[in-house]
Amino acid sequence: MPSLSPTMSEGTIIKWHKKPGDKVSAGDVLCDIQTDKAVMSFETEEEGTLAKILLGDDSKDVKVGDLIALMVAEGEDWNDVQVPGKKKTKSSVAKEDVQKPKVESQPSSEPTTRHSYDGYSPAVRSLLELYAIDGSKIVGTGKQGKILKGDVLKYVTENHLSIKPPRTVPLPGETSPSKSVTPTVSRPTKGPGYVDIPLTGMRLTIAKRLTESKTMIPHAYATAESNIDSLLGLRKQLKSAGINVSVNDFIIKAVAVALKHCPLVNCHFVKDQVVLQETSDISIAVATESGLITPIVTNADAKALDEISAEIKELAGRARIGKLQLHEFQGGSFTISNLGMFDISEFSAIINPPQCGILAIGSGRSVIALNGKPQTIMTATLSYDSRAVSESAASNFLETLQGLLQTPASLLLTSSANKKRALN
Repeated sequence: MPSLSPTMSEGTIIKWHKKPGDKVSAGDVLCDIQTDKAVMSFETEEEGTLAKILLGDDSKDVKVGDLIALMVAEGEDWNDVQVPGKKKTKSSVAKEDVQKPKVESQPSSEPTTRHSYDGYSPAVRSLLELYAIDGSKIVGTGKQGKILKGDVLKYVTENHLSIKPPRTVPLPGETSPSKSVTPTVSRPTKGPGYVDIPLTGMRLTIAKRLTESKTMIPHAYATAESNIDSLLGLRKQLKSAGINVSVNDFIIKAVAVALKHCPLVNCHFVKDQVVLQETSDISIAVATESGLITPIVTNADAKALDEISAEIKELAGRARIGKLQLHEFQGGSFTISNLGMFDISEFSAIINPPQCGILAIGSGRSVIALNGKPQTIMTATLSYDSRAVSESAASNFLETLQGLLQTPASLLLTSSANKKRALN
């Protein structure tokens, strides 16, 4: 099982695209795997023939490094391949009996020992633990004698090892559990019916990352209100001209332009360093059945509103069916989370590291202005990493954003200017 994302620890095999006996070339897709983020294609870097599939379609919670299939080199007999640790056939055993004298096996009097598997790669560690092998007995063929997965598989095959069952005999110094004592369990009285819903890999990752973000990053907050009557009027004019864009498209464009004017907010915090980002790559929070994912609109400041609208619809559609590529949701320089369409007036969001800012957008609400006329006000709350972004930088960003939202015609002018530069 490969690691297809930086945070992946296990995955689910959705579907195999190859079957035993099929030739495989570098770059071929072997299977689709549900990671903690999306459904990804597993492309092989090797050539040969797929010999055996050990874990078929819909195999769930497969740990990274676990064996899922076997390949052989091109020209080799793929029907005659042994799974590491699997018992040999009678014919193969008979051949070995002719060549080797029988040696009576004697029960080992040596005490069971513990092996440390620290310092190995996930794939190597999984195999060492699975077969209870002492890694010091294996000769590594990697750089500086590093043990590779192939070295372990070769050792398993040469020594005819099988998977070790869980240890039931206590080690020296451990207390053996008493068989005579049976603990009594008090069961609660039956109450109203309920349903346990197990968390998906994506939701487990989201929970871990949000907890780390909230506990490790010093969040600071700033809020600004904008009169969006002009924006709503311009959107209506564009719609009458056959250009359908949403309020969210205007917000994405305005945030991207504001980040260009306020580059100190457009940054990452990596290894105690502030890394300024050269492009305004906006991550957009999209809710899916599996959890929240953030597809990215790259160079959003240089794109027209209708381009942003079309790109968001396409990315969000593929996000909801788990078909985003890794580069389409990993990265980004700043995030927007918009709950305005759910009639949420305002809220604060949790920063998505290594980014240093996320903007929470509320719904537009009608209020009576000082002149007695109604106007539509929208609240935007900026959560920012106070280690990387100062209060003055955050204030300048919100002030710039407010001006862009209240005079949205400037966003159209920016689009035209960028298109002219691109043509030149």
